[in-house]
Order: sequence, then C-alpha cells, then structure tokens
Amino acid sequence: MMILEIEYWKQNTLLMGKAESVSELRRNLEKAESLCDPAADNFVPLFCRMYHWEEIDTDERPDYVYDRDIQKLIKPNYDDN
Repeated sequence: MMILEIEYWKQNTLLMGKAESVSELRRNLEKAESLCDPAADNFVPLFCRMYHWEEIDTDERPDYVYDRDIQKLIKPNYDDN
C-alpha cells in the first residue's frame, strides 16, 4: 500500500491505495485529471472511485505528493538527519 498526498490550493488530502509502479500511478493521475470536472472540483472522489484509493487521516508521511497546481508527481526527500 502507498500513501499519496494530493496537494491543491484548496486543501491537501491524504489517500491510501495501490499502484503497480510509479509510471502507472502517473498515468492514473493524468487520466483522472483529464476526466475530472473543474467546475465541480471532483478530482479526489473521481480518482478514488476509478482506482480504488481511499481518503485517510494519518500522521504518516506520504510516499508521493501529487501537486495538482502544476500536475507533477513528486517523491519527497525526508532527510531527518
């Protein structure tokens, strides 16, 4: 399982789900972006419904962050040293 943060100017949302690879996750995000209704701002519910992800509330750090404003998937660098 993977934790994905959807970063957006309105709010940040944490999701948990599964993707076979990072490239598959990118393709899934791109597909959801192309199908979402910008007026209704339904990206997160659409993505979750299409790919069986779920919204979660956790203190765990995300494995990836998807910045919707620039439509980029980022692997955070957690340097705790």
